[in-house]
Amino acid sequence: MLLGENLPVQDRAQLTREEGIVVEPARADFTTLLRNATLSISQAGYNTTIETLCCADRAVLVPFATERETEQADRGDALAERGMVAVVPPGTLSGQSLADAVGRALAGPSLKTFPPCDVDGGAKTAALLHRLLVR
Repeated sequence: MLLGENLPVQDRAQLTREEGIVVEPARADFTTLLRNATLSISQAGYNTTIETLCCADRAVLVPFATERETEQADRGDALAERGMVAVVPPGTLSGQSLADAVGRALAGPSLKTFPPCDVDGGAKTAALLHRLLVR
């Protein structure tokens, strides 16, 4: 289990005491781990979601959300509607809801069956702007 910096210290300490769980901080080889994992379970932040779409085989997203911050839930819902991931909706996380989402993700298609995620938007935007300026 890779933990981000925002997890409260007491929660981090509790997880490290659980038997059978290896707990580590975020790692530079995260995308390599994703490529080699059967399933990824993560929140739905932008960068993690893009890395998941590019590298993972199957995924469960557990979006963070508040009344005013719905970006992760919206992202997860959009991908789930397309059959790409399973989602545990905000406010519903439990052992059972996570297990159900894992089952759905493992029974569903691999992310590798979808068209590849285009992550070259910056370069393409720069090239498009350059072409427009040349005109």
